[in-house]
Amino acid sequence: MDELPMKIGVIGIGAMERPIAENLLKAGHSVAVYNRTLAHAEQLRSSGAIVTKSLSKVCQADVVLTMLADDDAVEALVFRSKEFLPSFSGARVHVSMGTIEIGLGRKLTEAHAKVVFRRRY
Repeated sequence: MDELPMKIGVIGIGAMERPIAENLLKAGHSVAVYNRTLAHAEQLRSSGAIVTKSLSKVCQADVVLTMLADDDAVEALVFRSKEFLPSFSGARVHVSMGTIEIGLGRKLTEAHAKVVFRRRY
């Protein structure tokens, strides 16, 4: 069975996330990348990544991967940015791949559930 390519957004292009994005591109997926330091994201353009300065553009993907430094970075992205949650719809999945506290994991789960509920009804 042939697998269809997915649209994947990658936020936070560091030493671990870069090879993940490169492997997703090699597998034939469409990958949009965002990083606060644009030069880090630009390194993936030659591999076929869509480089964007917009969180809302990355959040239009089927799956959004984040691998950020710590709880504060995740909270700033998800809860304090004006683009992340408002751009996210219930049909999308957010995979936080960094090491975060259990409490923040629960807070993310609740926030995404509210987004799904808000958009359905």
